Amino acid sequence: MYNRLPRHIILLFSILICGSSIAQTPARKPDKIFKIDRTIMEVLIEEVNKTDIAYKKISDPKGPLYAVPKKEVWKIVWNNGEVEEINSPAPASTKARKPTDLIVSKQKMEGKFWDKSGLYAGAGIGAGLSFTPESAGLVTGSESAYGGGVTVGFHKKALGVQIQALYTQVGYGVSVPTDEVISIKGTQSQLLLPLTFMASQKAGPVRIGVSLGAFGVMQVGAGGLKIRQTNGSATVKNCGTCSDKSFGFGVTGGIGVTILEGPRHAVFINADWYHNLGKNKDYRPGETSVNTHLGLLSAGVLFHFPGQH
Repeated sequence: MYNRLPRHIILLFSILICGSSIAQTPARKPDKIFKIDRTIMEVLIEEVNKTDIAYKKISDPKGPLYAVPKKEVWKIVWNNGEVEEINSPAPASTKARKPTDLIVSKQKMEGKFWDKSGLYAGAGIGAGLSFTPESAGLVTGSESAYGGGVTVGFHKKALGVQIQALYTQVGYGVSVPTDEVISIKGTQSQLLLPLTFMASQKAGPVRIGVSLGAFGVMQVGAGGLKIRQTNGSATVKNCGTCSDKSFGFGVTGGIGVTILEGPRHAVFINADWYHNLGKNKDYRPGETSVNTHLGLLSAGVLFHFPGQH
């Protein structure tokens, strides 16, 4: 009796059953690799060794192996939900900065006045004392002095050179010629033109600078003499027609402190000494100009020229 199926039919059924079983096998879920730079990779991890993580692409599970260094990986999230941390996460500062952040950072890093280079100009006022050298007809001592003017200079960071035009009014004493006069006090307006070289150094919240140079000086405008007599009266004699308004010269030096400093301005306080090298000869009251030494304490502000950086 032929009650059995032919062998080739049985083989065909077997192939169909196996193919159906393979088709019903679910695909492997991907694993996730979280990198320190905050990027995420969905892959099929094959191996984790001491230095690398080997994986295959989801789109090509039977393809070649790829690897990512473990030092670049923050953590692995396996397809079953288990989390394995490899390295600490990247700090927040490693995030990409926005354009506005870059602008703010650039403004914060912008150098101060003396950290830059370029032309500058400014103005200042001051007060101090004038000192009359020992001379025939004059009293050795000190009198009040005032000054103010403008400055133009060039600096390359902490080193610079500048020229000033300072209008000053100085006082001096005249030897009393007779018993009828108690004192004679003179005043003289003059123009100082100092040329100085400077260097400065940051010192905590301020900047300290030193200057050294030379100056020229000449009497300008009208001076005057205030004569006090023994009877209590006082007279003033102008010296607008002094016959010897000579041009003098001297050396100068000083120290300054920059108390406020921005990218384009600097507020300073200076203490300067002007040592006149001229001599006073044959002083004639009301007719002769006077050479004096001068010490000034001044304050002012400097600005970079437009377009200077």
